[in-house]
Amino acid sequence: GGICLFSTEAYKEEALIRLISIASGISTKDIKEGRKLKEAVEVYSQTYSKYLFCIDDTSGPTLKRIIEVCNINHPRIVFVDYIQNVVGPGKSEYEAVTGAMEAFEQFSKELKAPFVVASQLHRRMNVHDDNYEPNLADLRGSGRIEEIASGIVLMWHGGDRTMLMIAKNRSFGTLGTFSLSCIPET
Repeated sequence: GGICLFSTEAYKEEALIRLISIASGISTKDIKEGRKLKEAVEVYSQTYSKYLFCIDDTSGPTLKRIIEVCNINHPRIVFVDYIQNVVGPGKSEYEAVTGAMEAFEQFSKELKAPFVVASQLHRRMNVHDDNYEPNLADLRGSGRIEEIASGIVLMWHGGDRTMLMIAKNRSFGTLGTFSLSCIPET
């Protein structure tokens, strides 16, 4: 088993460059420009060669597509970026997101693999002041995200900082908000 990533906005190549950058600590800019590509790939290969990575960059993947790819690859973990772009049952965004979350919950049990699913926050987040902290009601598309998810982490920009909030944690119950340091690429 390995890792399946369904990236609805980044092409396979871009997603792979990001993975290599994260694993190697070498900036995506240096990798893209070929300056440290060989070094980055060597570090990535040494670290992750034992894992099978499946990157699917289908725009607007259907639930059927996600399930088919996972059945072929038998991943240990599945990442979906992001749920509002998954084509689920129903006509409204609410119905589609609800259907996708319910399908992911069921399929996660069958695969015995967790699903890490990104979701957008409501656009109204853009009009709040820098001190506004989002909450579970700001998740876009469906209250079923909150109901089904074992854990929910919210991330947003608060002025000049990036914030991370553990808003739901069924496993351990610990909740909290953290400020992240972002190191700009050079």
